[in-house]
Amino acid sequence: MKNKEIIFLIASIVIVILGLFMPKSGDLVLFDELFTVLVIWIVCIYVIYKVYMLQKSEKKSQTIIRIILVLCCVLVGVFFSYGLVIDVFSGTEEVCLSDIKLSKSQGMYGIISLRYYVSGTDSNGETFRFEISGNDYEMYLNREIIFVEYYEYTDRVKSLR
Repeated sequence: MKNKEIIFLIASIVIVILGLFMPKSGDLVLFDELFTVLVIWIVCIYVIYKVYMLQKSEKKSQTIIRIILVLCCVLVGVFFSYGLVIDVFSGTEEVCLSDIKLSKSQGMYGIISLRYYVSGTDSNGETFRFEISGNDYEMYLNREIIFVEYYEYTDRVKSLR
């Protein structure tokens, strides 16, 4: 591995670790989404870097394949960044949920993968489901109505009342 790749790997690991400790709801919730997007962009940039570092070829078909790979990486990065960018500029929405159901699920990684959710219906009958923090789960356990301030495109909860 070259020095650039080692630095890139270390930066990637730091971003992943920081992302694990970001809140699932609250004022800093978009940072959790940002770290997820950063990991995706890091992978895309690494693939683009590797494609660029491949030995140049005179064959037109190989050049076209390289261009397609780079475009695919950029499209993947933009696709996963889209919701975050829109939410940063558009701000939050608010909904009043009734028929509240709180749930939690555990993935394969133990306590790190423990996820908490709130779901309910609004006055129009539309069902919403949001990931929340463990503290919010405990605080809103026996509520009948919850006001949720959330980011529409990423479905991240800024606050519960």
